[in-house]
Amino acid sequence: MLILVLIVAEACGLKETGDSVLRPTTTAPRPTPFPWIAATARPTPEPTASPRPQPTGIRSCLASELSGSFTGEQGATGWWTRGFVIGTSSSSACLIEGPVRATYLDANGTEIVASSVENVALSSRWVVLAPSTAPSGDVVRDGQARLVLATYGDCGQAPPLHAVVLTFAPPTGNVAVDMQPAAVRGRCDAPGGKLGLVIFFALDRLPPATPLPPALAASIDAPADARSGAPLRFIVRLRNISPDIYRWPAGCPLYLEGLSGREVDPTDRPSRFVTESPPRWVGTANEIHPLNCAEAGQIIPGAEVSFEMWIAVPPDASGPNTLFWRLEGLSFATAAGASRAINVAK
Repeated sequence: MLILVLIVAEACGLKETGDSVLRPTTTAPRPTPFPWIAATARPTPEPTASPRPQPTGIRSCLASELSGSFTGEQGATGWWTRGFVIGTSSSSACLIEGPVRATYLDANGTEIVASSVENVALSSRWVVLAPSTAPSGDVVRDGQARLVLATYGDCGQAPPLHAVVLTFAPPTGNVAVDMQPAAVRGRCDAPGGKLGLVIFFALDRLPPATPLPPALAASIDAPADARSGAPLRFIVRLRNISPDIYRWPAGCPLYLEGLSGREVDPTDRPSRFVTESPPRWVGTANEIHPLNCAEAGQIIPGAEVSFEMWIAVPPDASGPNTLFWRLEGLSFATAAGASRAINVAK
């Protein structure tokens, strides 16, 4: 009989220790979903920008090997902006710095308006142009540089714009961009106001034409109904849709969760509003929390991990609403977000 007991114990994976029979020690499975972290996140303020150190071993571009192209214009809040790209015909990479001055010229080559860059941080901006990136029409591509200029005011009715001259830091010098005749626009707010020109966006290299595909895909499991003024529990699932193992960046990322709410219908507003009041939204919520990724560990391709979420439904929420969730502070290649329609009952 004793032999039979020992055989059964061995088959069931049990161990005999003294007078007691114990189960073998095993690693506890990870909880699913991973518990919510209630801490409210406060993003760290961005540090004061400082000029990037220029790379060594890359020569400065010559003005003779540079060319520019006009990519379009638009107006906003009284300003009129124009975009340009710069590239090189050289077979080797080269560096441009600045620009330190921008000038609009009329048909006779006479200066219409000009602007010098005095801000040290801006004037020290630089870009390494990729080889053989001379612009062709308004087509832009990786390896070129982009720049946006803007004008404001024109009470004197400036003559048509025919060319733009960009002056880069020595030894590069001037690069002229010819344009079809165009009015120099900008709102004139006061009689006699003078036309002004600024470098609206600093010199920057164009991003790759084809960004990396996202590594994570998000989905939300949530009840179809929520109650106003009560906490709502839901689950967020993150799946690795890339062919590589996904490793979380240093420190767990933050995420934004929220409710979109709804605009108050004019018929819902009190009758004391004789004139139409501005739109008002109710039932909105926005919370930022740290993701509990330390327990999740790395995610193999095709695998999915789930996280518990909670959000406080506002007391003024009612009716149709949208629950949304997205990772914050990650690159496009790792960004993930999802949304789901829910109904909020009083």
